[in-house]
Amino acid sequence: MLENFEPMVDIPSGAYVTYFDSRVNFKQGLLNDLFQHIDQYGVEVSQAHLLMESNQANGILL
Repeated sequence: MLENFEPMVDIPSGAYVTYFDSRVNFKQGLLNDLFQHIDQYGVEVSQAHLLMESNQANGILL
C-alpha cells in the first residue's frame, strides 16, 4: 500500500489505472465492501460509463 497516495494528484491526466493480482494478494472482503457500497448508495456504474464516453460527465467520476 502506498502512503499518502492521492489519485487525483499522483496519476497524470490521460493515464489509466489497471490491476492484476493472480489472487495472491486478493482480499475478497474489500471487493464485497465495494459491491455493498455500490448497492447501498445506488451507484450507477453503467450510467457513469455512458456519461464519460459521451463527454457529458459533470465533475469527477471515480
